[in-house]
This record gives sequence, C-alpha cells and structure tokens, in this order.
Amino acid sequence: MVYNREYKYDNMKAVLIYLVVLGHMLSKFAIGNDTADIIYKIIFSFHMPAFLFVSGYFAKNDSKTVLKSLVPLYLLFQMVNYLVGYAVKIREGTFSVDSINIQFFTPRYTLWYLLALLVYQLLIPLVSTDNKRHRIIITGLSVLAGILMGYNEDTANFMGMSRIVCFFPFFLMGYYERDGRYITGIIGKHRTAVRAATAVLFLLLVFITAKYYKVIDSTWLCHTESYHDTDCTWYIRILVYLAAVPGILFLMAWSPEKKIPYISVLGQNTLSVYLLHAPAIVYLKSVDRLHVYDGNLPVIFISSLLMTVFFSWKGFNKILRRVRI
Repeated sequence: MVYNREYKYDNMKAVLIYLVVLGHMLSKFAIGNDTADIIYKIIFSFHMPAFLFVSGYFAKNDSKTVLKSLVPLYLLFQMVNYLVGYAVKIREGTFSVDSINIQFFTPRYTLWYLLALLVYQLLIPLVSTDNKRHRIIITGLSVLAGILMGYNEDTANFMGMSRIVCFFPFFLMGYYERDGRYITGIIGKHRTAVRAATAVLFLLLVFITAKYYKVIDSTWLCHTESYHDTDCTWYIRILVYLAAVPGILFLMAWSPEKKIPYISVLGQNTLSVYLLHAPAIVYLKSVDRLHVYDGNLPVIFISSLLMTVFFSWKGFNKILRRVRI
C-alpha cells in the first residue's frame, strides 16, 4: 500500500509549531508589552486546539506502539526540565538541596501535551465509531465535560488534567475528520467561499481580541484554572471553544496542499521543536543579562523562527524516536 503524504497538514504543523515557540517567547520576554499581549492571546486562542486537531487526525488505534514512545519521552523531558530549572537556580545563586522536589504527576512546562496524547490514545477504542450521529454525541459530551471541568477546584496541575479534558473535543474533531472528511469535503466543494468566510471570521477574532485583550485572561485560553480560581465562567469557556474554531478552519482552508520546500519538512519534524524549545527558552531567559530580548518584538519574532528551524533538524527527531520502552 502506497502512503500519500498529506502535505497540507505538514504545512499547518509548521505554522503552528512556530506559533507555539513564539507564544512562549512572548510570555517570557515581552511581559507588560500591550502589542505582545494581543499577539499572545490571538495565538493561544487557537494554536493548541489546532495542534490537537491535527494530532487527532493522524491518531491510530494502536495504543501499545504509541505508549512505548510517549511514556519514556515524558519521563525523560520531565527530568530535563527539572534539571534546567535547577541549573537556572544555581546560576542565580538561589539553589539549595531543600529545593529539590521532583514530581512526575505534575507536567513541567509544555509536557501536558504528551500526557494528553497518552490519555487520548487510551480513549480511542472507546470513541471509535463510524456512526455520524454517535460521533456528534461523543464530541458534544466531550465539550460538556470540558465545561464541567471548570467547576472542579481540585484539578490544579495534577497530570495536566484540566487541559487534557478541555482540549479533548479538538482531538476528537481531528480524529473523526480523518475518514469523515467533513471539513475537507466542504472546502473541496466551495473552496473560494470557504476561504473568504474563514478569512473574515479569523479577522473578526483578531479584531475582538485586540479590542478586548485587557479583559481576556490568558488562563481562560489555557484551561489551567477552575472557575473558582479566576473570573472564568461556563459561558466564557463556551466562547473560548467557539473562538478556537475560526483559526482551525482558516488553517484548513488556506494551507497549501502541495509540498513547500523547507516548510513542509519543518512540519514533519515538530516533535523535537516542541520538546526542546521550552527548556531552551527557560535557560535563555536566565542568561539574557543584557536584556536583548525584553520587549523587542522583531528580535523575539526572528529568534523564535531561528529556534524553530534549529530544533526541527532531522537529527533531533531521529534521536527522540529511538527513545522507546
């Protein structure tokens, strides 16, 4: 059987992984910058929902193989992130033996995503169905679960559970899209109209975010806190869910379907970028004594691009894919 690679999703992943890196760079080096805050909130309104949509699209009902890879990667980078954190403390002179507290049930930085994929992979046998009505019901129930999760005061960051539950609908949407071709079918039949509509919707999202960015709390977009810990409510969470849709549809409608030099290859090597950029940014923040990055948006944008390209080197991915049980 010949596998025809779907370059559209590689191109989508290339854009999304750059936005992941840029978002984290902005959160570290542009605190208090209004323009950066607007860009950050626009990115976080859709980039992880879109990433999980693509992850769901390529998910397979093969839990054993996936778990053999994801579990050791999670454990390895949990340790890496702790060690980088301690290295930063040593450099700053704030480290003490008493401060060592390594936990594996509280994901560090971006590692909640690996835990999410682990949980979703285990759930695939339970949600797999060819019945369109059942798919709608299951997706609807996952949205309801995400809304209700906000009432749980004890989620904290244990196993990244709040994010795992809240982002599950987007993974399901991607998983069902693979053979259902619901969105792809509409785009194929009405490409021009869909592109125009998604462009308008996405620009509307950008406009609303820019106008009300001081009202929008970034924790609403990350799904890290309960309703009791922030002023988020069940209807705000519904709005956040809806806000993610224009970004996903925009990428689906506008991403080229053919192979693009460098960009498509970058999109095929996002795992190493995702895992390596977070500890790199943490350490970079500690050594930026001249404050070259602080508030300097052009430098942040360019540095984010260079970091994305560097960590997408195939050699990194080859090494990471050998990390297996």
